[in-house]
Amino acid sequence: MIMILLTPINLSMKGEMESMRKIIIIILLILLIPFFIITIKDIDREEVNPSLDLTLTETHNSIIDLNNHTLKEVFEDTSLFDTYQLVSNGDFSDGTTGWTNYTPAATFTVSNGIASYTSTGTSGQYFGQGIELNAEKYYLISKHTQEKVGGGIHARMMNPPYTYVLEEPMQSLTPTNSIQSHLFTVATAETYLIRYYTNDTVVRSMTSDYLYIFNISTPIANKQYSPLYTKTFDLMSDAEIKLQMDEFVAKPYLFIDYETFGIDTLTDEQMDYWYNVYTTYSSSYDYIQFGNATAGDYLLLQQLLIDNASEDFKLYRDTVIDEVHYTMTQNIDNISVSDVNGNELFILYSDDTYISRTSLSDTTTLSFVGYNITGYIDGDFNNTVLAFFWIVPILLVGALFFIIFKGKESE
Repeated sequence: MIMILLTPINLSMKGEMESMRKIIIIILLILLIPFFIITIKDIDREEVNPSLDLTLTETHNSIIDLNNHTLKEVFEDTSLFDTYQLVSNGDFSDGTTGWTNYTPAATFTVSNGIASYTSTGTSGQYFGQGIELNAEKYYLISKHTQEKVGGGIHARMMNPPYTYVLEEPMQSLTPTNSIQSHLFTVATAETYLIRYYTNDTVVRSMTSDYLYIFNISTPIANKQYSPLYTKTFDLMSDAEIKLQMDEFVAKPYLFIDYETFGIDTLTDEQMDYWYNVYTTYSSSYDYIQFGNATAGDYLLLQQLLIDNASEDFKLYRDTVIDEVHYTMTQNIDNISVSDVNGNELFILYSDDTYISRTSLSDTTTLSFVGYNITGYIDGDFNNTVLAFFWIVPILLVGALFFIIFKGKESE
């Protein structure tokens, strides 16, 4: 009797469990559908605008021309010139440091590496500094402008008997800058005042770009070779030494050991070019490349930046995709392209010329592709996050198979 009562109950429960199993299967399938749609969308990287193919044609590359040496390595190594300039802050790059205004009422300022002085029309109007000089031969060079006739540069002892070893008037008036150079010999080792001076009763203004002093006795004693005269300093006249030093100050690379650097095939014109690049960019560019893009590429890159508000891009070098993301920044007359770590790839200017810190191969084609940032997972983030997310469908599918096979076993 009991068995007759239990059998209908078991059949009823089994039917309810089968219905519940079907409902769970339907729910699992519904959960899987949007997940697959989302992850496939992320993997495919939805593009929001077409690619821009930008061709950079290499024209000047310091990495290649300078045999893999940095600009600083080449143009700061004057090891063949065995002396150095003695004036503290001679180019005024550190403001007024090292220089003293000997008439406090006068105006003495430095701006962008240019010293400016305006006298008061009374005595003792000048600025300068004290330098320890030995009983040797020295070379002085200065670039300056003066408003009125009178005044000049001199060097005299700081203490009695105040002996002068150099006293030269300014050789030019405004607006033309004058470069003056002199050789002078010191008889007594002493502290000497090197200074610009003015007339006592004339109010005047002057500016100075630099003032340098070199000990010439050193290259004479060491038989320094002169590229200009193809002989050593000990065999040169004072006039020849002065002209060679003039050229050294203008082009320090004349004293570089080209063979050591492996750049002895470069012409004077090429060295002039890279020295001008060095003086302009050396503070931020060790390696540097200049080139041209196709006309109109700047405007296309600008439009790509406008259309892609996220400023997040992927980059193909020719046909090979970079692993990292890139961002673009619109500046006044250029667009800079950098990776996510802030490393600059290149700067494209509005005239379709570019400058790069890295060496891009000849006629490199860079393809920039913008994406919908909300559906964009890529790179290392893609590998890590998607690997975690795929645990969800694996568990869902596993549960699905478990229910199906469990149901068959119960049958």
